[in-house]
Amino acid sequence: MRKIFIVFILNVLLIGRLFAQGLEVHGALSAPISDFGNKSLGGAATGFGFGLKYMIPLNANTVYFNLGSDFYYHDINQNLKDANSNLTYYKYMNVPITTGFTFHLPVNNKISLFGETNIGLNVGMRTKASGIVNDDSGNEYTLDETYSPAVALSYKIGAGIIFDFISIGAYYNNMGSVKNKFTDAYSDGSTSTGTCDAVKISTFDIVLGFRLFKSDNKHQKSTESTIQDSNSSSGHGGRR
Repeated sequence: MRKIFIVFILNVLLIGRLFAQGLEVHGALSAPISDFGNKSLGGAATGFGFGLKYMIPLNANTVYFNLGSDFYYHDINQNLKDANSNLTYYKYMNVPITTGFTFHLPVNNKISLFGETNIGLNVGMRTKASGIVNDDSGNEYTLDETYSPAVALSYKIGAGIIFDFISIGAYYNNMGSVKNKFTDAYSDGSTSTGTCDAVKISTFDIVLGFRLFKSDNKHQKSTESTIQDSNSSSGHGGRR
């Protein structure tokens, strides 16, 4: 858990220090879908996320290049925990680091629609699991299972609406097929190692963002009006 926080905090500090003028900070309600939410595969419950994104305007505040980092946390489904009360399950934590493009469609001076597509890498991690197990002879042992981080390809697509400096969006977030290595430590002093089955970490996220900058729709419309007025004056032989 400490490693995953270090990765996220380093990304926050780096992006925040370099690009403080174009930042968006955001939080997410994150619902597991597909294998990730399947009780016999990922078994994840609804979780949360938070992060930040830096945006560079490329085309009159309608196309942006973005770079961002997020932290996602998902517990295990409560029904699974209730059915296996002798186990303390791990939690999922993921830090995707992505880059891509955001497209704005201004509606008026205050409101814009947006679409976004991103690709990058995800660092996937699980917290420690523990429980009581029995060997073939019926002897009882305490087991602690720890996991190493794993890296997978990540991408997401989404769309939403921006009101002034507040954005609300819906995203399909695929954080990749993560295969963590594990180490089992038993109370008798023995250990074993292995690799977990790959889990496809995919979620549907509702994201609320706060932008530390504004896309200047008002300026755009004022500029367009000025150009139109200038053309109109020229067409009617306006005097100097």
